[in-house]
Order: sequence, then structure tokens, then C-alpha cells
Amino acid sequence: MKYEKLILDTDICIKIGNYEKVKFIEMIIPKIAEKAYMHRYVYEDELLTPKNAKVQIDNLIRDNIIEILDVDMLDILNRKIYEDTKNILKKYMIGTEERGKLGRGCFIIYG
Repeated sequence: MKYEKLILDTDICIKIGNYEKVKFIEMIIPKIAEKAYMHRYVYEDELLTPKNAKVQIDNLIRDNIIEILDVDMLDILNRKIYEDTKNILKKYMIGTEERGKLGRGCFIIYG
């Protein structure tokens, strides 16, 4: 079964992208999804290592399999909902800072 859309998280990219001999991200993602999405925060701030994972993600971005999403892509109403939800999550997430652990929460909101 192939999904129409898929959200990529840092943890899965690190786990399956850690192998240097086999490009698992490039092998698996196109087989299980038509299109995969990753939040810009995840791409720029969380997926720093392993380098092999980042290279594979970059290759799939180039091939238009993965798209990087950003809050700037939201219309006015959805941006308001996003920001309000983010502020609510910040109250309850332990150790949360604007550019810290809230990154994952932001992506969940976006999804």
C-alpha cells in the first residue's frame, strides 16, 4: 500500500538514515508515499546528523518526493490557529522554548 501523503519526523530519519552502506531513506520513502513532508524546523534545526540522512533527504527534495513546509505557507486564518495552538502547547510542554522542543509540536500543529 502506498500513502498519498506522509509526515517525516526527525527520529525516523535519523534511525533509518544512519546506515552508510544502504540509502534506506531514498529506498523506502518513495515506495511508501507519493509525497512526504517535513517541517522546516525539523529539516534545519533537528536533522543535523547523521550526514548520510541529510544527504538522502536533500536528494529526495531535489527529486520532488519530499517538500519542506513552513508556517509562511499558511493563510491568515490557519496561521492564527497555528500560533494560538503553539502558545497553548508551550504552557504544557516541559523544557519548551521558542526554538527548542516545540519544533515537534509545531509540526504536529501544521499537520
